[in-house]
Amino acid sequence: MKKLILSSMFALAMLGSCNQKQLAKQKAEADKAREIAEKQTLRAKKMAELAKAAELNALKRLQIAERARQEALIAAQKAKMAQQQCEAQNRLLEGRIHKLEKKKK
Repeated sequence: MKKLILSSMFALAMLGSCNQKQLAKQKAEADKAREIAEKQTLRAKKMAELAKAAELNALKRLQIAERARQEALIAAQKAKMAQQQCEAQNRLLEGRIHKLEKKKK
């Protein structure tokens, strides 16, 4: 009977030792998985920050392009007005030349 009890206790001790080894192995695997997840989370955060910075940069470039477009429109309007003024002055000069030519005749 003592032998049976001793062998049962030994079996229980072995089983407990196996369980502790298994638990230690599972804990190590869980720690490693947690570490990998943390690294991936940090990487994802960095990627999100980079994407946000790129988006802000793109928005700034769009604003610059819009300002340049507006300035080009204003320059085109000024050029058109200057052309119209030149045309009006040319008509006036042509009229004066015509009058002078009539006086000479």
